[in-house]
This record gives sequence, C-alpha cells and structure tokens, in this order.
Amino acid sequence: MKRWRLVFVYFALLATSANADDNNFQIRLVYADTWKPISYSENGKVKGLLPQAIDRILSDHPGVTIEHIAVPWARAQIMVKNGKADGMITTPTAERLQYTLRSENNIVLLPFVLATNKNSKRLNELDDVDNLKPVAGKIFCDVLGNGWAENYYKDKPVVVRIAPTIKECLRMLSVNRVDGIVHAHPVLDMYVNELGLQYNIRIHTSPSLLSPTFPLLISKKNSKAKEILTSFDKHFLEDHTTIYLVPNN
Repeated sequence: MKRWRLVFVYFALLATSANADDNNFQIRLVYADTWKPISYSENGKVKGLLPQAIDRILSDHPGVTIEHIAVPWARAQIMVKNGKADGMITTPTAERLQYTLRSENNIVLLPFVLATNKNSKRLNELDDVDNLKPVAGKIFCDVLGNGWAENYYKDKPVVVRIAPTIKECLRMLSVNRVDGIVHAHPVLDMYVNELGLQYNIRIHTSPSLLSPTFPLLISKKNSKAKEILTSFDKHFLEDHTTIYLVPNN
C-alpha cells in the first residue's frame, strides 16, 4: 500500500511540474533598432519607450521571461514570420496577421500630435488635430513612407510636403517654410530638443484619435502562441491598462 501511495505522489508531482512548465514562457521579442526614442540599439543593448513599456507590463507576470532583440525592422518581421523570434509589438496589418496571432488587448498607444511654429497664431489656435478645415490650404510636412500619415492626410484640406527626415520637417517649421507637422509625440520632442528648437516650435499635447495602438503579435510558428496570448491577455486585464508612449521628461 505504501508503494502505491509513493507512486501516486510521484505522478502527481510530475503532473504539477508539467502544468507549471505549461505556464512558463520564454518570449523573444524583436524591435526596430533605429526608431529613437521608441526602440533602438545602443552599445549592444535594446533601449526605448517600447521595450520599457513591455518590461512594465510583463515584469510582474509570473513564469514569463522576455528577451529583447533590436534589428533592422524588415529583418525583425522576417524573423517573426520564420519563427526565429516569437513576437513583436506593432500594427496588426493584414499581411502580418497571415503569420502571427494577436492579443485581444492593445498594449501601447503612440500619440500623434501637432507641432507648430510658436509665431503662427492661426495654427496655435487649432484645438482639434483631426479637423484641419480651419487651416485649409496650409502646408504640412511628413516623411516618405509613413503609412500612418498617408491615411491621416488623405481627407485633409491641406498641402503635404514630403521630406527625407522628420528633422528636416522641423527645420522647415522653425523658419515658417511649412505650417505644421503631425507626428509621434516622443519623436517630435526628442528632435526639437536635439536641434535646439524649443523656443521656435510648440508641441501640442492633445493626440489624434487616429493615433496607432499596438497589440502583442506572436508568430504562428510558436507552438504555444495561443497559450502565450491567453495568459498575456488575462494578466493584462487583471493588472494593466494601455500605456501611452510619451516623452520621458
């Protein structure tokens, strides 16, 4: 009888250990390596507002270990597609959802806000960044390849000038060669300070309602993708809310 009791206890312990392993996840997340201050690589370390937000959310999630990896963005997406990385935090486009599953909850919101020249009374009186009718005909600036901007400006009655970098947009804004910029708040803040344009440019704080939100995307190549997302969503709903990626001032 004692032998059977020992056998029962042994298998019970094995089952408990297996269940514990099922709830333990090591997740390799990839980020863009040059998207300051959102995510970037510096001296071999992954830094930025986005990995900081993920650490805040998952640091108190028992059984979850996160590895942050920063590489060129095109390579990052290929790594997730091929299963070389487990996931990423980004816009869940139709193409990305072909090779990933998404969390039900959005982890972060990246606020897109208006930047104006401090001497522009008309632009500074604008109280709704999503309604540009009061400044119809004015010139706004953005960068080539910004899909968010293409969608944002498609029905706006303004002229859009494309520049190679957001730095160039800010330089033009500082001397009134363009009238406004709508871009990611932390990016604007970083470059305004870097260029020393704080006395020329005002960054408004009310975000566009179209500001992008990012869920957690897990590769379909990961055999535990559904379990990871179920566990994440449960933890997120119980202990967290969507984090706004705002400048670290």
